[in-house]
Amino acid sequence: MKTFSYPIFAKIVYRYANIFITFVLLSHLVVFIIAPNKNYSYLPLGLINIILIYIVNRFYFTNYKYFPYDIKADEEKIIVSNFVFNNRTETIYYKDIEKLTGGVFNKKPSTPIYVICNNGKKIGINTHLKEFNKLLTLILQHVSDSVYQNTLEEMKIKADEQIANIKTKINKAKERKTTRKKK
Repeated sequence: MKTFSYPIFAKIVYRYANIFITFVLLSHLVVFIIAPNKNYSYLPLGLINIILIYIVNRFYFTNYKYFPYDIKADEEKIIVSNFVFNNRTETIYYKDIEKLTGGVFNKKPSTPIYVICNNGKKIGINTHLKEFNKLLTLILQHVSDSVYQNTLEEMKIKADEQIANIKTKINKAKERKTTRKKK
């Protein structure tokens, strides 16, 4: 059984960075609240801070719910543990995986990959995982053929859409260039 884990720095950032960020944003918010009562120019900045606090903490609570920090994988299953809020351990069999999404599967290589099972389990894997590519290869080797083919088809569709968007942008740029030359 192969063990995968995150580097120390990534663990600290993924677990505790929101505490620091929230503290800084809350201290700014306190300054905006304490500002003179007749000066309402700080109100939009305070609202922006509240929105940022919400967005940052929503992201981190999602990480806490779906992202394990210890992953063990072999030829038939993945065992995940060390979640932030609870000490649960889940076993995911490759035959139960029904969808792979996010990250390279959605043409966004820096975003996390989600493994979704047919029994409702969902785990996330960040790209900062040590030997991330080996784990991804292991998962792709052992999922069912239908999941593998569906994932490849979705990737091909997204790649075709991306190519079409790039071609459209190039054509628009060429049109703008020719209209500038005519003037």
